[in-house]
Amino acid sequence: YLYAPTLTQIGLLWTDHKICVAEEHRASRIVEALLDHNAAGTGKPGPRIGNVVVASPVGDRHSLAPQMVAAGLHAEGFRVSYLGADLPVGEIVQMAEREHADLVAISCCVADHSGLSDLLAQLTAAEFPTLVGGTGIGKSEALKLGATRYGASINEAQALARQLVRSRAD
Repeated sequence: YLYAPTLTQIGLLWTDHKICVAEEHRASRIVEALLDHNAAGTGKPGPRIGNVVVASPVGDRHSLAPQMVAAGLHAEGFRVSYLGADLPVGEIVQMAEREHADLVAISCCVADHSGLSDLLAQLTAAEFPTLVGGTGIGKSEALKLGATRYGASINEAQALARQLVRSRAD
């Protein structure tokens, strides 16, 4: 996705103490505003592919990564309910039920996976397919925790989301 390499570089500058957290946050807010602006007028024409809920679980306060995933899925033709970050497990599950989600996409940008583990357990019990990705988790761990699929990039998330929704419809 267009903004990811720039944000990765900004994160590295922050990690190396070459910019302060305020500068990192300012860059993130600029990208959030661009994503909001672009989402208002984008998306493939025609019927929606399926309903996707996108969020980060409790304990993960990073909102930009799931917002980027939501924007990518919307542009691909999905109806997206973007919930944001650091959400209680029960609220994500309730929203998935209320929206009749075909898929729940979860962003993980932190090392503590307890919130993600609880969320995946409840979504699996409710029979929702899940797509997990993010800088805080790798494929093997995501699948071990119960994710249906793991997407390492937004492009991969788009392709996997299409596959999961189509296989659910069959």
